[in-house]
Formats: sequence, structure tokens, C-alpha cells
Amino acid sequence: MRINYDLSELGAAARERIEESLTQAKILYLLDKETLSIDKSDEVKVDEIISATESIEEFFEAAQSEARAVRSGTVGRACELCGSRPAASLSLRRQVGMVIVMRQYEVDAVLCSPCAERSYVDFQKQTAIKGWTGVRSALMNPVMLSANLVNIRRHREQINQLRRSA
Repeated sequence: MRINYDLSELGAAARERIEESLTQAKILYLLDKETLSIDKSDEVKVDEIISATESIEEFFEAAQSEARAVRSGTVGRACELCGSRPAASLSLRRQVGMVIVMRQYEVDAVLCSPCAERSYVDFQKQTAIKGWTGVRSALMNPVMLSANLVNIRRHREQINQLRRSA
């Protein structure tokens, strides 16, 4: 006995993902345009594959829709850590001084106000504690601390502007 699935609601990429999954699962099938035909014994597996593919498709559609809204300016960017809005770009740097060498870390991210403040405090604390060992590090540490202060102030201004314009 054979079961038919109507895949006309799915896009070509989703149908291709289903076909790939069926092949990997070693399920015999016939795919004629938008109709998938399988043996009744494979129904449960095929249902799982189609359901997973539909979930992926919905996720991609939501992400594309949000990206279009952000590009059009109707929706602001979301925080990369928690997803909150409004969010703005923030660049932070810190360093760890070691007697002869120094190691620098840098982050450029789109963050909401609370996540930006937490990141700023963490970067400043790490730089203030670990950034003084070595001659070069001692000279660079005030520069790093000052640059972070300037960047967090810019971030705060951007967030305030976004809140006022909303």
C-alpha cells in the first residue's frame, strides 16, 4: 500500500531537503513534481522528516522576514545575546599583560543596553586587573580603558536615539 503527500505548499529547497533526507534514511520513494509517494511502512519516518523540514522552513522564513524588516527600517536590530530591542553596535577591547608579550581581545557586537553594560563592565574589569603587567601593557592599558569608555557612551547615545525615534 502506498501513501501520497502533497508537497505543493513547500518551496523547492524544502522539497530537495526532504528528498535528501529520504535518501539518507534509505526510504524508497517517488517524487513526481509536488507529490511524494512512499510505502505505508515508512509513514512514521516520512512524517518526522517532513515535520522537521517544515520547522526549518518556518525558521528560515521568519529570519528572512525579520531581515527584510530591519533593512527597510520598520524594525530595529535585535541584541545578539538576548534578542531584545533596541540594540546598537558596540566595540569593546581588553588586554592581558604578560611580562614580555600582551594579548588583546576584541568584540564587535549588536547589543541591547543591559547586555552592553554587562559586557562593558566585564571588559573593563578584566583589563583593569590583568592589563598592567609589562611595559607595553602598562602603556596601552589606559588607552584600552578610555576607548571602551568612549564606545559605551556612543552606544548609550545610539540606544537613546533609537528609543526616542520609536
